[in-house]
Amino acid sequence: MRNKNRLARRKGTAKVGGGFVDGSRKSLPVRRSFPHNDPTGETAKGATVKIDIQIDGPTATIHLTGEITAQDRAAFEEVAAKALASGPQQVVVDLSRLDFMDSAGLGFLLILLKMGEEKGAAVALAQPRGDVKDQLELARFNLLFDIRDSA
Repeated sequence: MRNKNRLARRKGTAKVGGGFVDGSRKSLPVRRSFPHNDPTGETAKGATVKIDIQIDGPTATIHLTGEITAQDRAAFEEVAAKALASGPQQVVVDLSRLDFMDSAGLGFLLILLKMGEEKGAAVALAQPRGDVKDQLELARFNLLFDIRDSA
């Protein structure tokens, strides 16, 4: 079996994660896409995450739903700026409905942390689950953020 996989890799036809090394997309899984909805009701073209803000006194909560990827940068930064504009003491990012986050998503959280520090607001992450939780643990975000089991 091992020899067959090595031979297939040399020929460029080995299966990798549901697709083929040769770039064929016949068996690649299709990713679902969610529109970005910010408080103004505008939709960012190509966005894959739904972002909602809830401001309750000294706490601003950013709810992420779906998948957050590199193409969501402008939408995330805009919503983060709006959340911090209200002058909260803390910003909580609710990850309970986030299904996927790539490395850019980790970078967005770091940007929010920096923005929060500049405005004097603590930033916490709430209810990560599944692969998102695993990524946060691997990246050791627990050393940078307060990660909570509840929002």
